[in-house]
Amino acid sequence: MTNKFDRVLEKTIDNLHLDNIVFIRSKEHTQQQLFQEMVGRAYTNWAPHNWEWVDFSFDEYFLTHKAAPLLARYLEDSVSPDPTELAITWSEQFKWFDEGMRQRHLTLLVPAASQFLRYLEVELRAHPKFQSNFDNRSHQASNEVTAHTV
Repeated sequence: MTNKFDRVLEKTIDNLHLDNIVFIRSKEHTQQQLFQEMVGRAYTNWAPHNWEWVDFSFDEYFLTHKAAPLLARYLEDSVSPDPTELAITWSEQFKWFDEGMRQRHLTLLVPAASQFLRYLEVELRAHPKFQSNFDNRSHQASNEVTAHTV
């Protein structure tokens, strides 16, 4: 009876393709780890030039937690994150008693956020694992330009 049960279980596992599921999950995990490493590299290059923002919690923790969903757009075949959105995400960490102060900080942060995103894009473009994301964007952009000019 155990032998029959083992065969049924084995057939069920084969039908579920668990090996493929495990492979896909491990591939996703590896890509996420690699992406976080690229965020860390970009931050390491960006931070010495923007220490005042590091002191105001625009730091690696913020980038790998609160900002992570926004930065993950680089992994999709869509548009890159917007520096203003990144600055707004940063501002949402705090309770602002004065909207004018929040707006002044956002105005000052947007150029620094833009610079960080450029550092991150350079890191990602340099890595073969992420190159296809940017190739797909270039291809989509050229198709959109062609469609509009025809």
